[in-house]
Amino acid sequence: MVTDRPEKAGESPPIRWRIGLELLSMFVASRRRNIPLLMLLIFMMTGVLITHVPFWQALIWCAAGILLSAIGFVLCEKFFKAQLSTGTFHRWIVIIGSWRLATGLWNSTLLIWAWDPGNMSGNLMLLLFMALQLPIYAMNGGYMLSLYFAEQASSAAAMLAGAWLLMSEWGHPELVLPVGLYFIANMIFPVRVYRSTVGMLQARFDAEHARAEAEEANRSKSEFLSTMSHEIRTPLNAVIGMTGLLLDTPLTAEQNRFALAAKNSGEHLLYLINDILDFSKLEAERVELEQVDFDLLQEVETVISILGSTASAKGVRLVSDIAGDVPRYLNGDAARLRQVLLNLIGNAVKFTDNGSVTVRVRFRADELHGARPTGHSLRFEIIDTGIGIPENKQQKLFQDFTQADASTTRRFGGSGLGLVICQRILALMGGAVGFSSVEGQGSTFWFTLSLPRAKSAAQAVDCGAANVDQQAVPQQLQPAAALRDLQILVAEDNQANQLLIQTLLEKQGHKPVVVANGREAVDAVMSRPFDLVLMDIQMPEMDGVDATRKIRRLSGPVRSIPIIALTADAMTGAKEKFFDAGMDDYLTKPIDVRNLVRALQRWGSTADMPAESQQNSGTPTDQSTAYMDAALLDEDILSALTDALGNGKVIELLDEVWPAIDTKIGQIRTAMEARNSERILQLAHEVKGVSGNYGSLRLSLAAAQLEREANDPERVARHLERMSETVAQTRKSVTNFVVSAS
Repeated sequence: MVTDRPEKAGESPPIRWRIGLELLSMFVASRRRNIPLLMLLIFMMTGVLITHVPFWQALIWCAAGILLSAIGFVLCEKFFKAQLSTGTFHRWIVIIGSWRLATGLWNSTLLIWAWDPGNMSGNLMLLLFMALQLPIYAMNGGYMLSLYFAEQASSAAAMLAGAWLLMSEWGHPELVLPVGLYFIANMIFPVRVYRSTVGMLQARFDAEHARAEAEEANRSKSEFLSTMSHEIRTPLNAVIGMTGLLLDTPLTAEQNRFALAAKNSGEHLLYLINDILDFSKLEAERVELEQVDFDLLQEVETVISILGSTASAKGVRLVSDIAGDVPRYLNGDAARLRQVLLNLIGNAVKFTDNGSVTVRVRFRADELHGARPTGHSLRFEIIDTGIGIPENKQQKLFQDFTQADASTTRRFGGSGLGLVICQRILALMGGAVGFSSVEGQGSTFWFTLSLPRAKSAAQAVDCGAANVDQQAVPQQLQPAAALRDLQILVAEDNQANQLLIQTLLEKQGHKPVVVANGREAVDAVMSRPFDLVLMDIQMPEMDGVDATRKIRRLSGPVRSIPIIALTADAMTGAKEKFFDAGMDDYLTKPIDVRNLVRALQRWGSTADMPAESQQNSGTPTDQSTAYMDAALLDEDILSALTDALGNGKVIELLDEVWPAIDTKIGQIRTAMEARNSERILQLAHEVKGVSGNYGSLRLSLAAAQLEREANDPERVARHLERMSETVAQTRKSVTNFVVSAS
């Protein structure tokens, strides 16, 4: 049934081999299940044999049957524990076949030496015993026809001979005919079972093979998209960025027009690339939603500011109208919400030549008179006075690569994917989208989402509050930037991007050092101090992920240096891979200057001191009290908290936060005595996060410095003393500030 063929390394067995292995496993399992029944029949038949042969002969026959059953049970157990493969298939066929052949021969000897011509009724019992076994084995013998016929051939021959003798003795040899038909039926039935089983297994393995091929094709597609995302975005990053820098230099009117056209074309190309990549990710169901706190007003206003210049150039008024009872701070996937708004508002501006575009946010009508327990069901409407959509074209909307009319594509451009992407994103977020339109009068596109209130403030009071990720807090609640000139290591292999990033950083007053791969980045952080690292992902010799892992395994403060990924990989799962490697944040290419500045503010504001002061000193300078010069409070954060939650609620939360911080400081002291630097680093990170969320700037900076120097017991003790003093001062100052703000 199966021909022998060696497998190549890493190659899956062909389907015919898998079927053979599966059939053999099913056959062995069936014979193992039959062993208890066979033992029962052996004992019953031994009782019959005692009347035919001497007791000791019956006992020998019974012992032989029990021995064969025990051997079979052991073989079955070894079979299922063994690592089955095509290479061991024939060996097991021989082993199991030998066992079944021996069992058949043992069974057939019953008639050879126990036949008693003077006891026909006893002979009939022997025949019935043997005949009874046939259908039991035939029901599952079809799994392996060769083994079934091997085990039953001798028994069937003995039974037919015995039946002929018995019927001849009774004078009715014609009765052998129905007995023969009985035997033939028991031989044909397994053939039908075999064919049915093979067909079932063939269908199952074909389906598994097709699914594996589809999954492999999907993986290949995802890898291709990831590679293409990097290969396309990397040069596009340089094109858009360098053109932007060019526009910041003195240019003639004509030069400015040319450079602006090039920049706009690059941004349009990026828009199309993003649409295609998003569509591919949604098609492959590889989009994962984030749950972070965000400012709804800020998200809407950000989109309006992005599209405002385009609307103004066309003479179109772009405004927002958010109802006063709609909560400002919500929780959900802010990036995906912004993407939907950009698509829908961008379309409205594109197709409106005069008049206005209004972004309206309201509670859904079914919520206006009901309770809003956990989620707020909001309705977003984008209302324009544009060209509208003809009624006979409206059914084409929300179809892949389709716009309302072919002429629209030529006049207005676009990939025809924007609405499809919006629809699928909203479906993932549990929302819905629709529209109404009158040709020549305008359109209203709407979508609904259920979003809970922001939860960052509630999380921060929990003892697990110390683990709150500051990236998950609305920007209004983030520590205010106290940015200074930073020593920044840039790991980037593309020369155009090196020049772009270096120029951007130098224009902001920072001091970048550029290396071309991950190996050079690791060497650089070991040779001199930096405030943070901008790390490209795909680089020769050593990529950014491996370089980050190596840096995190170093000893001393350098292991805690903030590392920000620079990536053109837009596929789902990339961010998790970066964070798992130990990166703190990431920026996507093409680099948005505003996002770069925000990242530098977030991760550069807690750096202990300008790196060059340590570098020039020749030996590490003790900066244990450097953060003591910082302001005690970040009043912007406290003001934002009191505005969002109210003074009473903030005081209530602070009453729970301070004991949690005291507990953490006590745990740090215990870890210091135990020389457990890993625990110190973890606890310091937690204190940094909580204190920063509640405007305790100096305490947050002190915890950040402690985190960097967790391996130095002397400095840990010094920082703990300063932190204890700072907690007492901060607690009093925060309370006075909140009370005075009421």
